[in-house]
Amino acid sequence: MTAANRMPETHGDPHAVRSCRHRGNLLASGLLLAAAGLGACDGQGAHPPVPPPPLEVLPAIPAATRPSSETLGGCHDVTVGEWVVEKPVPGQELEPVPSAELVPGTTHSSTEVPPRIEFGGPVEWDSAYTEIVVPKGALPSVHNDMRGLVVHDSLYLTFSTGFSGVRARLGRLGEGWTGTARWFVDVVPFQVNVRVMDLTLVPCDSPPPVSIDALRPAIPRSVELEGGQAITLWEPLPESVDTILAGRLLIVGRTTGLFGATDSISVRLDSLRGLVKTITLWYPDVDAHAVVLGRLRDRYGLNTSASNPVTGLSVPRRGGASDETSVELRDRRR
Repeated sequence: MTAANRMPETHGDPHAVRSCRHRGNLLASGLLLAAAGLGACDGQGAHPPVPPPPLEVLPAIPAATRPSSETLGGCHDVTVGEWVVEKPVPGQELEPVPSAELVPGTTHSSTEVPPRIEFGGPVEWDSAYTEIVVPKGALPSVHNDMRGLVVHDSLYLTFSTGFSGVRARLGRLGEGWTGTARWFVDVVPFQVNVRVMDLTLVPCDSPPPVSIDALRPAIPRSVELEGGQAITLWEPLPESVDTILAGRLLIVGRTTGLFGATDSISVRLDSLRGLVKTITLWYPDVDAHAVVLGRLRDRYGLNTSASNPVTGLSVPRRGGASDETSVELRDRRR
């Protein structure tokens, strides 16, 4: 196991200091790659580049197909092979490899990458990297840090929750890429699992291989306003939406459709990207609890608070002196 597969990540994560604490253990074990420019945990807000995986990760690619370097762009469908154990933890029995039946919220949830990705613009904190996003309507990802980088004839990919995820090194194959992906976690030692990964260039307007509707349980991710705008988790606020900062970011307006007419709407934004992390709705009507809960039951089959790998919903609840009813939608990515 090389340092490239054990390098802890910070990426602006509020828990970054936890990952950096592993640096001492890595150094003491002689696992950290001793090369300049690979990044360091200089502070809690540091954003180190991802060290390249070892050379043996890259499959043999014919010389005629090897570009020197290029700018990433476009949409790609991602296909993967089965996980196999590359290196067990010395002295321990083999752990089961991640399966297709993943439990939401567990560490192994981070082993699954989105089936369709799009290479967007430069990463804000390091323009050498290209941000990876999930196109609208495609299956979202549990990872909050997704990025790619072309170095000579190799494409390096990172899909990270800040604690665990997948790193891959791919080589060019026609208009796509092929190579090897490894799962990582910021606790050492850990069993190294590896799988084949392929990227195929596709039109961005083509139907995604897996829709957001495949998330189970299905949970709404948008709130419609009377003016026609929509506030959607993990997307920026529409520019046409008016806001008031009063202890929390309040939205000027009222909801319509599934969530009825609210008394108050507030949002919480991701500090790095300005994306919507939570949407909270308050209702003054004591009957709103039964009304909204009935709509959620009819459309989504939800009878209580629910969550899937990327979305959480606090189903309307009643309580307090005013019998206030509230609903919270939240994106579960850090």
